[in-house]
Amino acid sequence: MRWLYALVLTVGLAMLFGIDAWSHQLTEENERARAFILSDAFWLTLGGGIAAAVASMGSLFLLCLFVPSRSGRNVPERGE
Repeated sequence: MRWLYALVLTVGLAMLFGIDAWSHQLTEENERARAFILSDAFWLTLGGGIAAAVASMGSLFLLCLFVPSRSGRNVPERGE
């Protein structure tokens, strides 16, 4: 199981480096993107995106928490 954790962390780190390189290239080549990042609307958009991500992850967690598992059944799904 440790190899799975290492794989997830490695892929996540590679994705972070890729996003960083892409965002640097985008802001260097696109003046409209640079102007948006320096504006106040950027922080509102970033905060809204983070809030939406936290809300969706929280709702998924609550869904997994409150939906009962079917592993405790002792009768087959389609009858006996």
